[in-house]
Amino acid sequence: MGGLVVDVQILMIGSGLSDPCDDGSCLAVMTAMHDSEHMQLVIDDESLIRTQYERKLREDCFGRVWFDEMLNRNKVLFVKRVALVKKVSQAIRGTGLVGEDLKYYVRTAAASAEKALISQDGHYEEKTCKVLKKHLKVMVLSAEEGGKLALTGG
Repeated sequence: MGGLVVDVQILMIGSGLSDPCDDGSCLAVMTAMHDSEHMQLVIDDESLIRTQYERKLREDCFGRVWFDEMLNRNKVLFVKRVALVKKVSQAIRGTGLVGEDLKYYVRTAAASAEKALISQDGHYEEKTCKVLKKHLKVMVLSAEEGGKLALTGG
């Protein structure tokens, strides 16, 4: 079974809580993951991502209902975030990627089997993506690319 790390912004856009308006791809990746028999949501075992989901998503919004449903259906895989050696941390931070994007999402994606992070965040510029791929084998996918991966089961 494959697994994808999903940035909270995807859930917010898919729920109509954030700009830009969803072009349908955020909602589509959430639906594909929900409906797939072979795809799980990957989050860290320290609940950093979970806490962010719960803090930024109202209980009645689609993204929060989706997350709760994924939990209830045992479609959430908890992994221990990868610890970064100094050289790798410096290389990544040198691209400008810092904070929760690196601390929560990238390190969790690096610990997952698929090593895939779905994000629409502008912090993941081409240079950043190359460094993440080189040092951690992490692929940063758009919502559209993530949806296709979820549909195929990884």
